[in-house]
Amino acid sequence: DEPWVAVLGDVPEHAVMLWNFEEGTLLARASARSSRATMISFDPLNPNTIASTGTKLELWELVSSENGEVFLLADPVGNLDQDDRDFTAHCWAPGNSLFLGSDTGEVLHVNARTG
Repeated sequence: DEPWVAVLGDVPEHAVMLWNFEEGTLLARASARSSRATMISFDPLNPNTIASTGTKLELWELVSSENGEVFLLADPVGNLDQDDRDFTAHCWAPGNSLFLGSDTGEVLHVNARTG
């Protein structure tokens, strides 16, 4: 269990930031501007994965370099993009899956690895 907290910044960048709260240091930062992310959460079974939702679902993998730097690499999941829908909530479910709620009233169940 790492002493990490994931934080989501506001417009215009929608920055995803990973902090070590014991040391008060920023470990990694990346922009979720393309998806206008409004919510993030750690995968409860894999602390190296963060989900973000906005106009799409993105999975962020925490990757360490050989010299110890931590990077956040985004991977959009599946073909969930629609111009007339934003995801307003998500929650993790067993089996690497997520439930997504949208502003149009839809609830989607997706595999976090395959879409």
